[in-house]
Amino acid sequence: MVSSCPSCIQYQNNQQKETLIQHDIPKTVWTKVGTDLFTIFNENYLIIVDYTSKYFEISLLSDLSSATVINHTKSIFARHGIPEIVISDNGPQFSSHEYHQFANSWDFQHETTSPEYPQSNGMVEKTIQTVKKTLRKAILSNNDPYLAILALRTAPRPQHPPPSFCLMNRHLRTTLPSSNQYLKMSYNQHAKDLKPLSPGQTVRLHQNKSWSRKGIVLDSNADRRSYKILTDKNTIITRNRRHVLKSKENFEIDDTDIDNDEIDKSEQQSVPQSSQQQQPVPVSVNREPQSVTVPQESAPVSTNNQSVDSEISPNLKTTRSSRTVRAPMRYR
Repeated sequence: MVSSCPSCIQYQNNQQKETLIQHDIPKTVWTKVGTDLFTIFNENYLIIVDYTSKYFEISLLSDLSSATVINHTKSIFARHGIPEIVISDNGPQFSSHEYHQFANSWDFQHETTSPEYPQSNGMVEKTIQTVKKTLRKAILSNNDPYLAILALRTAPRPQHPPPSFCLMNRHLRTTLPSSNQYLKMSYNQHAKDLKPLSPGQTVRLHQNKSWSRKGIVLDSNADRRSYKILTDKNTIITRNRRHVLKSKENFEIDDTDIDNDEIDKSEQQSVPQSSQQQQPVPVSVNREPQSVTVPQESAPVSTNNQSVDSEISPNLKTTRSSRTVRAPMRYR
C-alpha cells in the first residue's frame, strides 16, 4: 500500500548509494580528458583536466556561448594534442549541435555524464575545487595567481611525480621548492658531512677497495669537497672528500725505483713543457706527523735526509709530474 501511495513515494528518503564505478585511466597521457566550466570573482573559466597526469589547463571566457568554449578548447588541444575521449556534463555549451560537429571534425569521442550527477565527472569537479581555493588564497594575499597555478601543476603527489612532469617529462622551474627538495631530503636522510681537511694533514686515499695509498693535503676546495693530494709516490692527484681518510701517520715520499709505466698518467698534474730539464717539486718532510713545508721551486729535493740536485747528478730523471726518478746502480 505504501509503495503504491503517490504521497508516500514523493516524500520517501533518498536511495542508498551504489558501488563505485571507476573511470578507466589510460597509460598514455592526454588520451582521456574531462572538461567543465566554473565561475570565480564574477569571471567564467573553462577547465580541461588530463585523467592520467592530473595536469589541468584553464582559460578565461569572454562569454558562455558554445563558439567561445570551442575556440578555447581548440587552443588547448593545439598545445597538447587532440585527446581520444572528452568527458563533460550536459551543459548547453557541450550538448549543443556546434560542439557535436566540433567533436566529429576534430576526431575525438565526446561522452557526457548524467544530469545532476556531477560525481560522474569527479576528476574535473575536484580539480575545480582545488583551483578555486588556490586562486582565492593568491588574490586575497596579493600574490601572483599565475605562480599559484604553476605551483599546483608542479606540486609532487604521494608516490607520483608532479602533473607537469607526467605530461611533459621534465621538471618545470618555479619559485617554490618542488620535487628536487624532496629528492634532496630523501638522499640526506642517511647522509652526514665529513669534517674538512686542512693543508699539511696526512691522509689515506681509497684505492682498489682499501685505504692503501698515503698522501698529504696540499690544497682544498671546500665548496666542492675537492682536495689536491701529494702522494707518497710524489704525484699530485685530486680526490673527493669521501675518498680521503684522515690519518695520524708520518708522511714520507717513497724514493724506491719505480717504472714510469706504473704511474697513472690520468692522475698526474699537467706540467708545461720546456726546452730545459724541469726541476722536481721540492718537498721537505719532517719526522713529526702532519708537518710539511714547501720551499721555493729553486731549492733541491729533500727526501729521507738526502739532498740531491738534479742539475748536478746525471743519474736523475724528472717525469712530467715533477717526480724525480733515480736510475738503478747497474745503469750508473
